[in-house]
Amino acid sequence: MAITDDEIRITEMLGRAWDEYLMLPVEHPMDRDEFCRAIHVCQSMVLERSGRREMNSRQWMEGKEEAKKTQPIDQHAMIAECFGYSPRVGGAARG
Repeated sequence: MAITDDEIRITEMLGRAWDEYLMLPVEHPMDRDEFCRAIHVCQSMVLERSGRREMNSRQWMEGKEEAKKTQPIDQHAMIAECFGYSPRVGGAARG
């Protein structure tokens, strides 16, 4: 699924916020780096929405066809499982 016009607009607004921030005087040596990282986190949150929409539109689990149609996918659990972590335990998956 494609990114929406609103998502593009918000991402561009965040970029303009960064440009404006650079015009402020430096108060602390880490301020710009921290602000830049925060902007990137926000942009990532907006841009990942198209991927989430795609994941939610597909049937990812086997069986229980009706449950897949009515229940949203737990992306955090899916990602944790891919990387070998247990979202319930909060640590490495045990095998």
